[in-house]
Amino acid sequence: MITQVAQDINTLKQRIQEGLEGLLPFTATPGNGITRLPFTKETRDAAEHLKKYMAEAGLTVREDEAGNLIGVMEGENPDLPALVVGSHVDSVVNGGAFDGQAGRMAGVEVARRRP
Repeated sequence: MITQVAQDINTLKQRIQEGLEGLLPFTATPGNGITRLPFTKETRDAAEHLKKYMAEAGLTVREDEAGNLIGVMEGENPDLPALVVGSHVDSVVNGGAFDGQAGRMAGVEVARRRP
């Protein structure tokens, strides 16, 4: 049992790390933090990358008129309240690699962990 839990934690850690690292190329300031200002090519490219990542986790992905990505996983009982997890794709100038992305990866991993 403990061995299985350790393997699960390692798998989760690896997926989150790969997800975060997969977003590193989408920056206007390579080598100097992450810069993804709203409505720029870098943010659009990161969003397209995230759509694929979210779909691989079993989410139905759509984008609204403002460019927000929305991933939905239907529950077994539609009468129960929804669980909503969210974050942003854009960043401040020379932001950190986890700026917004850690929240996104956490939400995707919650979806992956659904039994």
